[in-house]
Amino acid sequence: MRSRPSPVRRALRDRRGLTTLELAIVSPALIAGMIALAEVSYSLTVDGLLNHAARAAARSGFTGELATGFTDRRAQVCDTVYRLTSRVLDQSRLSVRSHSYASFTTLGQINGGIPPSTSLTDLNCGSTDWDANQTGTALGGSGQVVVYTLRYTQPVLTGLGATVLGRAELIHEARLAVRNEPFMVGE
Repeated sequence: MRSRPSPVRRALRDRRGLTTLELAIVSPALIAGMIALAEVSYSLTVDGLLNHAARAAARSGFTGELATGFTDRRAQVCDTVYRLTSRVLDQSRLSVRSHSYASFTTLGQINGGIPPSTSLTDLNCGSTDWDANQTGTALGGSGQVVVYTLRYTQPVLTGLGATVLGRAELIHEARLAVRNEPFMVGE
């Protein structure tokens, strides 16, 4: 005759509720992982957008030619940046700056080729407040080297991300130096 298992043994064999318990233990780690993935994905998206916009802005400014509908190179550069970033980035958190130098050698003599932010000219892309006389300094003349800098202050998406990082914002910056083509434009 077979004996009945003790109530303790029966309780140990009973698997009801085990899945719920496992989910309760694992779910915080899964949720934290998904939040981290979202934070990293958004940050990489911002970096990619800024780099792409910096390349496109340099392309639109280094020829000296104006596309149809533009009256100055600054407006053309700002429009290029806006078109490429406006659907994802808050434009009030984005700054577009540039400055021209006589050559790459001149640029290289300044802080290892990285000009300080104070020497860059703000293109005021978010407003119409722009002095046309600054275009030569900001976007350079024929054959000059121009440094384009796009800077974006990204808010961290979640409170958990802010807690882990220890701050509520991340700073992204894309810099690009190009030599303007030889052109003849009177600005």
